[in-house]
Amino acid sequence: MYPTEDTKSQFQNLIENFEESINVYIYDEDDSKPEYKWLLDIVKYSDCVILDIDNIPPNHKDIISFLLGNDNVFWLTKGENEVYNILSKNRIYNLDWLYNSIGEKLETTQ
Repeated sequence: MYPTEDTKSQFQNLIENFEESINVYIYDEDDSKPEYKWLLDIVKYSDCVILDIDNIPPNHKDIISFLLGNDNVFWLTKGENEVYNILSKNRIYNLDWLYNSIGEKLETTQ
């Protein structure tokens, strides 16, 4: 959710190595009418969600704390918000861990 161009590029480099098929959804809507229902459904049914907190537009900030309460949401930020650290221990600093994480999940489901 709200990935930077750098994050998109890093993710693309990681998934190029996957032989298995995966579904990828990117949410970066910046309009005045957010698609909250669709977004919450995707979060609910996804194995892994990457949330880039620094890029969320102001009209979407109200949903951050709810998203962080989900075990499958991993989040990036350059800030040091103590509240986010209390709500979720799933803070990440890059996507390096993702290759092994997704690979393990794919192996256990086959």
